Amino acid sequence: MLQILLHILDVEDCWLHYAFHGLAIDQLQSPEPANFMTFQQVVDYNSMISAKTKALFANLSDADLWKEVQFKESKGFTRRVGLKIIMHAFIDELAHIGELICLLWQLDSEPPYIDWLDYHLT
Repeated sequence: MLQILLHILDVEDCWLHYAFHGLAIDQLQSPEPANFMTFQQVVDYNSMISAKTKALFANLSDADLWKEVQFKESKGFTRRVGLKIIMHAFIDELAHIGELICLLWQLDSEPPYIDWLDYHLT
């Protein structure tokens, strides 16, 4: 579960704070799960990424939503995308949250209900 949580945050950071600005995503250092010894460290890392995302959304203009950016992926090719990056990050995060929910169900534990919009946009 830790690896899924960190991957969710890594994806958000990668797509919204690197690719969206045209930065090479291979510059991003993915978090090492072994460096997270407590859940509070995950919470703190989440707070840092969420603060960056809230600042991004607070400052978006109409032009930002429709711009195209070109960035180099780690596999060596480039993509030209715009608003699709935000949509991709959102869909990817939802898919991984679904993974966490399924894992909790398999452990006979009822997952908490967290409204994504309330959590990320308030």
